Amino acid sequence: MLYSKPQKAFHVVNIVFMIVLSLCFVLPYVMILSASLTDEMTLLASGGMTLFPKKFSFYAYEYIFSSNTLMLRSILNSLIMTVTGTALSTVVCMMCAYPLSRKYLKHRKGIMFFILFTMLFSGGLVPTYLLVSTVFPDSMLAVIVPTAMSAWYTILIKNFFLSVSPSIEEAAKMDGASNFCVFWRIFLPISKPILATVILFNAVSIWNNWFSPKLYITTQEKYPIQYLLQQLLVNVEGIYGGGGGNVVPQESVKMASVIVASLPIILVYPFLQKYFINGIMLGGVKE
Repeated sequence: MLYSKPQKAFHVVNIVFMIVLSLCFVLPYVMILSASLTDEMTLLASGGMTLFPKKFSFYAYEYIFSSNTLMLRSILNSLIMTVTGTALSTVVCMMCAYPLSRKYLKHRKGIMFFILFTMLFSGGLVPTYLLVSTVFPDSMLAVIVPTAMSAWYTILIKNFFLSVSPSIEEAAKMDGASNFCVFWRIFLPISKPILATVILFNAVSIWNNWFSPKLYITTQEKYPIQYLLQQLLVNVEGIYGGGGGNVVPQESVKMASVIVASLPIILVYPFLQKYFINGIMLGGVKE
C-alpha cells in the first residue's frame, strides 16, 4: 500500500509517540527491578536508581522470603481475598445483569435506576466504615463483601447480554428450557470475553486495594500484600523487624517487595488479554 507524505509523517510520529509512551511505562519498572537486585550499600552510595545493577545481590529477595517475614503470609492473604472476592463479585453481577437484560422483566428500568444511583452516590465513608467494621470486625470479609456488587460491572455484562440475538433464547424456550437453563447453557458459555474482562478488572482492583484493609484490618497476620507495601514505605524495620543482629536492607527490600507484589498480575494479564479486548468491545455493542 502506498502512502502519501502526510500519511507517512503521521505513521512515523505515531510510532515514535507510542515508543516514548511505552518507555515511560516500562522504564520505571525496570529501574525498580534493577534497584531490587542491587547491593544495599551500592544502592545508597549511587544516590539513585539505574537501569542496570552496579553490584548484583539477591539478599533483598532472600530476606523478604525468609521465615521471619510477613511477605509470604501477605501474598497468601491477597490471593485469598482476590480469588474469593473476584468469584463472588462475578457471580453476583452476572446473576443481576441477566434478568435486567430481559425485556419481559417488570420494573427493570426502575431497578436499573437504583443500581445507577448507587454508582453515582454513596452513603459516605463514615457510615460505610461503621457498618462494615461492626459486621466484619478485623476480618478479610470486610474487604471481600463490599465489593460483591458493582454497578459498572453489571452494566457492562448487561450490555453484552443485550448484544446476543433474542432468537437464541426464543428457540431454547420453545424446546422447554427454563430461564436458568437458558442462562447456564446458552448465555454463560458465550460470555467468556466479558467474563475475562470483569474477572481481570475485579482481580486487579482487589489485589491493589490497600485502603480498605487499612480501615478494617488491624491484625498484622491478616495484612494483604498492598497494605504491607504501604506500611513498608513508612517503616521497614517495624514490618520485617531488625532484631537479633539482622540488618534490614531497607531500600532494596522496598523495591523487591514492589516487584513481588506486581508480578502475579503481570503474569496473568497476557493469558486474558485476548478476551479482555473482545469483552470491552462487545460490552458496548447493542443491536
